[in-house]
Amino acid sequence: DPNLQNDVAILEKTILHYRGADTEGEKELFLPQSYRTLLSVAHVHTMSQPLILFSVGILFVFSSSKEGMKSFFILLSFGSCLLSNLSPWLLRYLSAKTAIFFPLSSALMIGSFLFMAAFILYDLWREEEGD
Repeated sequence: DPNLQNDVAILEKTILHYRGADTEGEKELFLPQSYRTLLSVAHVHTMSQPLILFSVGILFVFSSSKEGMKSFFILLSFGSCLLSNLSPWLLRYLSAKTAIFFPLSSALMIGSFLFMAAFILYDLWREEEGD
């Protein structure tokens, strides 16, 4: 399947980017990401993602959604933000197998944010019963 091969190639490039590679005889040199570089990237994401989560989450808390659904999606978005910020560190220092966390955390984070935002908009635009 060409799509699967493309996905695997993207994960391999991600692994190469973060972990580096022994490229003796190759034209390109792939160095592992430094602690300072990872810290710089984490700093930006650790500041921006929770701000977005707070903005969407606070509106979602006041929506008409059931309490269980609110808890689930807020915890899902929080967990995916945390995993998204940990992914580069896990890949660089733990194992190349953790590369799958990049697309997984991104999909969960975007999905949870979009669901909450769509529900908020639905709640704002729907007509109240009895009006």
